[in-house]
Amino acid sequence: MSRNTKFALGIGLAAILFTILGYSLFQSIEETNDKKELELHTMDILEEINGLLMFNFEQESVFRGQLIFPEKNFVADFHKRKVRFQNSLYQLSILVKDNPRQLKKIDSLEVIFDAKQTSYNKILFADSSNLKQTAIKENIEEINKQSEVFKSVCKSMISAESNLLEKREKEFDNQQMKSKQMLVFTFVLTLLLIVAFVVIVGRNFIALNNASRELESKNDRLEILSERLESSLFQSEVAAFDWSDTNKEEFWISNSMFTMLEMEPEDFDATVTGFFNKHMHPDDSHEVQQQLVNHIEHGADYNPEYRLSKKGGDYINFRALGSTKTVNGITRMTGVIMNIEKEIVERERYQNLFRYSYEALFLVYLSLQSTAINRPAR
Repeated sequence: MSRNTKFALGIGLAAILFTILGYSLFQSIEETNDKKELELHTMDILEEINGLLMFNFEQESVFRGQLIFPEKNFVADFHKRKVRFQNSLYQLSILVKDNPRQLKKIDSLEVIFDAKQTSYNKILFADSSNLKQTAIKENIEEINKQSEVFKSVCKSMISAESNLLEKREKEFDNQQMKSKQMLVFTFVLTLLLIVAFVVIVGRNFIALNNASRELESKNDRLEILSERLESSLFQSEVAAFDWSDTNKEEFWISNSMFTMLEMEPEDFDATVTGFFNKHMHPDDSHEVQQQLVNHIEHGADYNPEYRLSKKGGDYINFRALGSTKTVNGITRMTGVIMNIEKEIVERERYQNLFRYSYEALFLVYLSLQSTAINRPAR
């Protein structure tokens, strides 16, 4: 075999190995970009679902506020919010258009929303002189049930998207592992083509840099959304909390809590011991701690009502809603703490109306078994 023939074969082999190396690198870049696109797509879906949850909560807060302090033009403004809900639902349907199961859940969210509007209307458009307290209570209970179903569907969608992302990420990781093995093999065989390799790596660097910029842009959007969420919590007198590890003392709580308690962040003891012993009313502390233990250890519901002290010493009534999730042996608890001062006032107003009315009033089940009877009725 002549020298020229060997040289030609060497050039041909090098070209083949170079092609394999370039193809492997190209595949690695494509897989990295596909993975980032999937993560960003899932992030957009979760943002829309969280927006629906916040809208559902905000609508309930505004409605309850209207029952206590009625305002003019409330009904018209209240129903204008439906457009906002439908826009969010439409955006979400576009994002999950390739997932029939998620689309069905979106349809169910719309049905639940319409049912809640009907329940709201039964109170908002009712003649207050003829509207019985039992009717108000029944409709509010119905709204609460619908809200729980709404949140359950949203959580189901979040769980489905998270599971899908986890599954696809495993597929990407396996594929990337195979690509890396091919890269190592071809790199050894194409060591003499280092210059060409540097050029390809440069292209890879440019592609990764562009992907990094896109990810930074998404992070900026998330930061803006976080600010909007904080603003929304402040407007509705709700604080969010995140106890990242229930075996630790420290937890995070949003700035809206400091505003409600009229104190600075440094005045708030964001530890479990400090929260129960320093900020909570002593008469409530033991019962709430017991409910917290039952929730973490046995999965019981966590929705206690308790009083927290303001900086001046006065107490405010709150209700907490929380849930836990265990991952890799670490239990995380998240939820919200709501100011229910207005609700307490309204509750006492209805109780006094029932207790001190000169009319005979009583509450019964459908089976005609009485649950409460006032003095004139007795």
